[in-house]
Amino acid sequence: MSYPLPVGPTLNEAFQFGFKRWWTVARYGIAPFIGAGLIIMIAMMTIFRVETFAEAGEAAPALDDALRFPVWAAVIAGVAALLALFVVFSGFMASVYRLVALGEDRPGLFHLRFDGPAVRVFWAFLILTLINYAIMGAAGLTSFLATGQSLPQIFAAFREFASIMAAAEQGAEPDPAVFQAIAGPMGAIGLAMILALIPLIYANVRLSPFMAASAAENRVLLLGTLSLTKGRVWSVFAVNLLMVLAIMLIGTIFQLTVGIFDLVRQFFSGVGGFGVIASAFGVIVFAATVFYQLFVYGVQFALHASIYRRLKTGA
Repeated sequence: MSYPLPVGPTLNEAFQFGFKRWWTVARYGIAPFIGAGLIIMIAMMTIFRVETFAEAGEAAPALDDALRFPVWAAVIAGVAALLALFVVFSGFMASVYRLVALGEDRPGLFHLRFDGPAVRVFWAFLILTLINYAIMGAAGLTSFLATGQSLPQIFAAFREFASIMAAAEQGAEPDPAVFQAIAGPMGAIGLAMILALIPLIYANVRLSPFMAASAAENRVLLLGTLSLTKGRVWSVFAVNLLMVLAIMLIGTIFQLTVGIFDLVRQFFSGVGGFGVIASAFGVIVFAATVFYQLFVYGVQFALHASIYRRLKTGA
């Protein structure tokens, strides 16, 4: 059994949290973002020969020259780095989830947690990812069977498409025969996307509060989340859809505003004696960008935690 989910109050709570608690989100995120930067730097230096990019200049180096390992080993290393990134971010997300869902506010400036809630968020993320890939895989298999395409043909089509794009950048006219050759595989990909769309939306709506619920409770709450959202699909869908639309609108306004500030900065940077003003506008743009990113993180995490709390307790 679950309580009704009021769409307006849930959205309002998430956006109020993003606006008012941005510094809390920053506190929770400083250490994870530093850790993520170190992981990315180590992964790049481990997987790639960085010097080959400098030697190649503007042209991208050949893949075999750029990699320190065979492609399969580089892929494994890349996946390991991605998992390490989410291990770090799981604690960040768990802190925000538990603050909104349980009122647990952790003091201090630096937070890098690997405790039970963080571990459960990590496993919930993996389970949700596997569910999404399973849906996409089933849709792809159905599409391949319906169209007679195969995975090697799909990969070959991607390579041909990449060559077309590279030729277009050089101003060359693409060969019409190439378009005909990739039409079948690309049609199979399009059909797979259409087949996967509704199941993906449904699964992610039903599991919208999954990670927040797993952070708040002492278990990975997969079946419990399905029970919470049973009969509440349309309200959960509406809340998530309206959040995405609102974020898109705010993002568009933000980008336009930042663009204007950046134009002013560029204007003053080209006028002698106005370097201080140009620097001030640069600082404003940077600070606004940081605030916007924290706001978006706060809204998204708070929304899922609010959905969980309201469905679970009605409060």
